[in-house]
Amino acid sequence: MKNILITFGRSFLALEMARHWHAAGHRVFIADSVRYHVSKYSNAVVKTFKVPSPRFHQTEYIQGLLHIVQEEKIDLLIPIYEEISWISKALPRFPSSCHVFSPSFELYQQLQNKWLFQEMLHQLGFAPLKSRLIRTQKDLDHHDFNTPFALKPCYSRASHNVQKIEPGQIPPQIAIDPNNPWIAQEWATGKKFCTYSICRQGNITAQGIYPVHYAINGNSCVTFEAVEHPEIAQWIESLVARLQFTGQIAFDFIETDHKLFAIECNPRATSGLLLFNDSPGIPEAVLGNSHSLLRPETGTRRQIAMGMLLYGWKKNAKPNNNLKDFVSDFFGIKDVVFSSKDPKPFLYEPWIFSYIWTKSRQLELTIPEFFTHDHDWNGQPLS
Repeated sequence: MKNILITFGRSFLALEMARHWHAAGHRVFIADSVRYHVSKYSNAVVKTFKVPSPRFHQTEYIQGLLHIVQEEKIDLLIPIYEEISWISKALPRFPSSCHVFSPSFELYQQLQNKWLFQEMLHQLGFAPLKSRLIRTQKDLDHHDFNTPFALKPCYSRASHNVQKIEPGQIPPQIAIDPNNPWIAQEWATGKKFCTYSICRQGNITAQGIYPVHYAINGNSCVTFEAVEHPEIAQWIESLVARLQFTGQIAFDFIETDHKLFAIECNPRATSGLLLFNDSPGIPEAVLGNSHSLLRPETGTRRQIAMGMLLYGWKKNAKPNNNLKDFVSDFFGIKDVVFSSKDPKPFLYEPWIFSYIWTKSRQLELTIPEFFTHDHDWNGQPLS
């Protein structure tokens, strides 16, 4: 039995990860900077801790985690979201008795930064999308694209701030943070796929692949369906092996008529983890003890029901969206939060949502923005 510390407990991914480790007989602890979240009420969790925000109090955040690790004799720390930026930077500070499931900060940054990621693909011989680094407004005004392109910050998430620029269009005026330049990237059209993988020293131990279906503004998925895509699986296997990557890693792909392109990388947990709800073996995959690649059964479907209620019915949630299909899918797909063995997170969800909604209004942020804002890393220097 191991003592497991999981961060960003407000996330459904943290709840899912906690349930997997609890089912395997381990003791799970949760840390987050908000007081109320779904993991707090799970019977899979031994104890929850409120810690400072990594974005706004980075030194105190790491000190808080180190205190938990020492007091609870934590064997394994699993970061879930972008707090991994600060955690990976502080890896030497964690005791040798606690394994942190994370790549080095240098590799994490290279994968997380959209420009550096495309440069890496080019250097390793993978086909990248045509891209340009935008450090100043002058760089943007003198771009050389003669096709539509996407304009977005190098550090961003959930397609936030993405703008589509057409040929001949006067470039917009953008505020560019010196720590977070922008990238102009060829706008490819085709089928969109997302992936999630668990890796140990360059070997993939668990993997899920799913197409973009219902999503917030067509970008951040709220439903998931496991599919097989051998070309994507082979692409990831090749890159992970060459990087000797350890940790959780996810990619957004677009498949055109002739080629497969990786748009960006998230070297952390993503919603693909939710596809493993009925698949025991996640702890073994993380520890590297599994004897075969763990995959969710093809056709497995999951939904974030609260996300579907808020966004799934909207026209821009998916192409050709209509009320009939939405109702059928909403009542036909299993929710990721509900579990008859662990019902409290589902029962407390309305209260938690009202808490998040109130806090988001106080900060004048949308609900998705508030949900992550105090854990977002936008390239700022880390102590």
